[in-house]
Amino acid sequence: GYGRTTTPNLDALAAKGVRFERAYAQAPHTSFSIASLLTGSYYASLARLAPNRPCETLPSIFRRNGWKTAAFFPPAVFFIDAHKMKSFENTNFDFEYVKYEYLDADRRVDQIEAFLKEEDPRRLFLWLHLFEPHEPYQAHHGHDFGDRDIDRYDSEIAYCDAVVGKVVAMVQKRRPDTIIIVAADHGEEFDEHGGRYHGTTLYDEQVRVPLVIFVPGVSPHVVPGPVQIIDIAPTILGLLNLLPPGCVQGTDLGPWLAWPSAPAERLPPVFAEVDDQRMVVAGQEKLVCDLARDFCLY
Repeated sequence: GYGRTTTPNLDALAAKGVRFERAYAQAPHTSFSIASLLTGSYYASLARLAPNRPCETLPSIFRRNGWKTAAFFPPAVFFIDAHKMKSFENTNFDFEYVKYEYLDADRRVDQIEAFLKEEDPRRLFLWLHLFEPHEPYQAHHGHDFGDRDIDRYDSEIAYCDAVVGKVVAMVQKRRPDTIIIVAADHGEEFDEHGGRYHGTTLYDEQVRVPLVIFVPGVSPHVVPGPVQIIDIAPTILGLLNLLPPGCVQGTDLGPWLAWPSAPAERLPPVFAEVDDQRMVVAGQEKLVCDLARDFCLY
């Protein structure tokens, strides 16, 4: 719905898959959001309330069930609250094949292609994290929108969209039955509520993210109700008939992937937090509370 043509490849995937119109990250910064994605749990709460509680990652579950796992991501995913992320950093989230480095998004395509040619595993769980749509914003050749911060940010999005298109095309050519999921770990603010960047508020510009799930044979449609990043793990496991561990707090979105899909009203509330702020979204309503200043916005 954006006025600029920044995501033609993501739009094409969404047109063939299921687009979740109101998806939310669990935190407006990368570390807790990615940890929540790969565990299916509210990791910010878990790290605060039960730091020693074991929470098995998706890659660990897949490896235990005989799958090959591969990850391509930068060290920046551990910058915020790095001491709480240490166990994940030391184990690379339990991925087996890892390319953990700062690397231009376009070069990730070559890495993935080389991996698929060399390894060619029968069953594969692959995670790619692109970091370009992130400050400091840089314009990319061929994706020119202007000189303002938001223009350069849009250029980063368009550049990464082109990379996503290449990866999707490559994977679908080699493995046409692949399930493909595209999501984000947070958004960016450009003065919508008087701030910039991310990690400061729970307004939609920082925590509402894209979520597209493409499953071969599933009818394309749009789900209007609120969902959250922690729903991705139980949904993947549900699609593959794998049992989720007890720490998973997300919802299996399988009933909403089906067509006709389950009613949006059946989706449970979603939650997010940052510092002393808490958010809950239920149906069409959203509540944000600041515990330090003892007030809520409805």
